[in-house]
Amino acid sequence: MKHTRNLIVTALLTIALFGCNNTKMIEDAVGALGDSFDMQTLAVISCSPSNHEYGLPVDTVVTVEFSSDVDRASVEQNFVLTTGSTPVPGSFDWKSGNSFQYTPIDDLIVGSRYLIEIARETEDSRGNKMGAEFLSDFYVGGELEKPRVLSSTPAYTAGGTTIDPATFTPREIVINFSEPMNRSSVEAAFSINPQLTGYFSWPTDSQMVYSITSDLEYGRQYTARVTTAATDLAGNTLAGTYTLILLTGSVVTNPPPQVASITVDGVAMSTNPPPPGYNTNVSRGTLSPLSPPQIVVTFTTTTGMNKAATESAFSITPSANGTFTWNAASDVLTFIPSKQLASETIYTVRLNTGAEDVNGLNIPSDFQVRFMTNAADSLYVRVGDVLGTNDWLAIPGFLFSETPAGWPTTIVMGPANPDSRDYFFTMRFVHGTPAVGPVVMDPTSVFTNVSVIGFHPSGAFEPRIQDIRWNPAQTEVTIEVENLSNILLDAAVTGVPVLYRLTFTGGASGIKDANGNTMLENFSFDFRE
Repeated sequence: MKHTRNLIVTALLTIALFGCNNTKMIEDAVGALGDSFDMQTLAVISCSPSNHEYGLPVDTVVTVEFSSDVDRASVEQNFVLTTGSTPVPGSFDWKSGNSFQYTPIDDLIVGSRYLIEIARETEDSRGNKMGAEFLSDFYVGGELEKPRVLSSTPAYTAGGTTIDPATFTPREIVINFSEPMNRSSVEAAFSINPQLTGYFSWPTDSQMVYSITSDLEYGRQYTARVTTAATDLAGNTLAGTYTLILLTGSVVTNPPPQVASITVDGVAMSTNPPPPGYNTNVSRGTLSPLSPPQIVVTFTTTTGMNKAATESAFSITPSANGTFTWNAASDVLTFIPSKQLASETIYTVRLNTGAEDVNGLNIPSDFQVRFMTNAADSLYVRVGDVLGTNDWLAIPGFLFSETPAGWPTTIVMGPANPDSRDYFFTMRFVHGTPAVGPVVMDPTSVFTNVSVIGFHPSGAFEPRIQDIRWNPAQTEVTIEVENLSNILLDAAVTGVPVLYRLTFTGGASGIKDANGNTMLENFSFDFRE
């Protein structure tokens, strides 16, 4: 099928291929398209916020413009805005046939990363699909560091700080933060149980004082908390709930619980690993059968943990959905992700001080471990060596490895006969740094994720994928591209060799290896004789 080209791309490529002074050829190329203009592929030409943009407000809206009028139902079905793995609900407002605005229903969260995804299945009004999945992210808030509690008066003591109500003066609880805070949010996040009436004062924006006006009873345990609802002036939430236990007189109590260990897939994680500062060689999990790595937290407690409070205190960053299970003694928590973790990604598992035992005693401080999913079965796929030949029966010659040495890659077509319009590219796959191969691939993932386009103003010599062949080990694939120009046959038509682009689609829906690892981004290279 003959595909026409985008008017602007056609004019620019005509200038690049034939020279800026060949005015008549440029006019002919543009005029030949006329009103019958139709695009081969749909593309996003503008997106706001821009990729990696920081410092955005909580009422940010997403605006997207396509290269042509689109099928609105297709766009709304294939567009998603997420934070972590959670979709952000919102409404579409179409400004024109090729642009829309997406307005989230609720305010966005300061300090969070948001990802815009538009699937490659999205179609324009003529049924043309996108050439590749569109991905772009942005961040809400300019200052992203979470505030922390540096100290308190009375000072924190594991298991509780003993005070004498008769000599406890001034009767104040002082909380010192790592940065200036939003006062009203801190006051709303502060509580004492059993309740003690009092009032707030702020000597500085980073120090809160709660002056107690009621009497303290002997033999009681008072628990003061500042939860993660407290925010700094930029809107970032407190890194973890701060809990201060005050014991008046002699109170018999069990020691507070501690985190004894955290294991990932049965391997103990160090809280202070050597450089690079995180645990390494952790697997993202197996694909068949699906078995994500289990994260197991063991506590030192004689009474068992408060399950609901402890699960709420657990977090994993980047976010991962999953389920919790407990052993019979309620001292071992297991988190099972609902799917494999991401490849080559640093994760942080954290238990904040909201984790408590059944008596309400909290772990004394935040506990966290960091690990990277960079085991041999958890590495991003890359295209390594690229080879080529114009003869299927010949041994392909080396073209480049991972990145072309020059632009465009030069190929040699066959002799001057009508059968010499095919070329065979062979790709070998690798992963890791330095590159390690061969990598066994998922052959089915390639069939719908390889494409080729040509850049000739007349629309002639439209390339097609004729065949895709795998070697028996499924570690290298050969792509047969047909209907290419041959300078020995077509010099009078093309003037100069036609430029082509071959693309393997990366990302979540792109090509995969046998373990389900994907390419981090698209792999493309331009070629011609």
